[in-house]
Amino acid sequence: MIVKNIKLIGAIITFNIFIGFGCTYKQIIEPKVSQELVSFKSDIIPIFENNCISCHSTQSIPPVLLSQNAFLTLTQNSYLNTDIPEDSRLMVKVNSNHPNQLSPTSFEKQVLLQWIKEGANNN
Repeated sequence: MIVKNIKLIGAIITFNIFIGFGCTYKQIIEPKVSQELVSFKSDIIPIFENNCISCHSTQSIPPVLLSQNAFLTLTQNSYLNTDIPEDSRLMVKVNSNHPNQLSPTSFEKQVLLQWIKEGANNN
């Protein structure tokens, strides 16, 4: 009986060592855009406020992305292309190198693109 218990304990320890010290991989998972519609007011404006308005708050560096006029600026000045969202002037600018290195994160860029794909609504 003792020999069986020792073998069982040995097997359990060997299994735990194998599982515990086996290869492990750290998987990095980027958040995905929610299934809900992207809101201009709740989702897009905060991206502009956190990344863009330090430079894009006056006419000297268009587009002006202050919350009170960002939507009109983007729509009236052809920054949005809902037919081919990836080709929108906004996306081209966001994906270019900015001189001051301020740029939305890859997740924020996904949100911007999703908003344009959804029709770039002022919601």
